[in-house]
Amino acid sequence: MQLRHGSGRQGGCAGSSLTARWPYRGVVTFSEGDDGDETEARPPSGPRRRRSGCLIPVAVFLLCASLGFVVAASVRGNDDDGEKVTLEEGGHDGESYRIEGVIDEQGARCVQLLRDGELNTGACDTTANEARVGDMSVIFGKVPAGTVSVRMPLSNGDRRSAEVQEKDGFRWYSLAVDQDLDMGGEPTFVNAEGGSN
Repeated sequence: MQLRHGSGRQGGCAGSSLTARWPYRGVVTFSEGDDGDETEARPPSGPRRRRSGCLIPVAVFLLCASLGFVVAASVRGNDDDGEKVTLEEGGHDGESYRIEGVIDEQGARCVQLLRDGELNTGACDTTANEARVGDMSVIFGKVPAGTVSVRMPLSNGDRRSAEVQEKDGFRWYSLAVDQDLDMGGEPTFVNAEGGSN
């Protein structure tokens, strides 16, 4: 600790003071009384200054990090180039449809149907999907590994079969039926031996 003598005489004369740098903001003064005893060191009177200077850079950093995360997520969500594959296209009664294969952000392979360019339905598992296109219904979906065909029950009690198609790593089926018919239950996935998966 460096001491700086005051303007008084050296050698303990009355009224002299010593000034030192302390861990406080400002200067701490040691005063000597008339009897030569040094009084206890005290911080200067008045309110202590708050150490808030480092809070501003931290707040700016957090704000920039948050904005960067939002921008990155937005760009990633809109950058679908190379992630979609047209699997099938068709149309009926003035309406068109397109079945696409899509790889989502978790790497799952999904199939979806767009009607007149607008997303209608789809799934990333083997759930059967149904979409109305003109005066017909298109039933489609993914299939598990080893499936070669799909048997689909219909609302009128009939069962229709569809062959499994494959393109660019996507495996799916599609079935066009009259619009008055709906899916009558879950599909049966048939393997090469004729059994169900």
